[in-house]
Amino acid sequence: MDEELSCTPPEIREIAQNTISNLIPTKSKHVYDKQYIKFEKWCREKKVTKITENALLAYFELQRHNYKSSTLWSMYSMLRCSLNLHQNVDISKFNKLHALLKQASVGYVPKKSKILEEDNINKFINEADNELYLAMKVNAILFWIQYNRRVLYPDGQEFSNINQLRHHLYNRMMVKQSAASLMELLNLPPTKATTEQHSLRVYLQVKQPPLCCTTITVF
Repeated sequence: MDEELSCTPPEIREIAQNTISNLIPTKSKHVYDKQYIKFEKWCREKKVTKITENALLAYFELQRHNYKSSTLWSMYSMLRCSLNLHQNVDISKFNKLHALLKQASVGYVPKKSKILEEDNINKFINEADNELYLAMKVNAILFWIQYNRRVLYPDGQEFSNINQLRHHLYNRMMVKQSAASLMELLNLPPTKATTEQHSLRVYLQVKQPPLCCTTITVF
């Protein structure tokens, strides 16, 4: 490493360092740096002078008692990127570390986000204490209005009065009902009268050939 630095001009090293800094996503850079600094601090406290698989195993073994599995994998991903960039250490090759993280994932069930239905929102707005939840009520109403705008106006169309809105909704409803009715009619079996008319039409077509196929006799 020292030989590589001595053979690289200072301006080239500066360009390379700036490039390395830009490889980490800009929006997440502070989070990556936070994890990297935390790991470096732990290494100094434990007098770890070289990044080895055993050092990473010890570090993550301590972390697994304080964080859930998904957080451990996130920490691993950020450290893998940071250590590879700053110290040229590729921890993705540490198979024992992978095994430890997979073991920490055994039995872990991620929590599913709860979805509020319309009844839940109405109950919250009507029954929750205004003194405590007024701001949250306003946010809930604004969110619900914005959601309904996307449902009512998927193409961005807006209306100046309630009658235009009613006409728009009525047309949408009629189009859906008409399409559904048409599908029902197409799926119905033919009636007896329809069958008889179709049979008669086929019979006449067979009995009377087209004009172009009629034989002309010349005397």
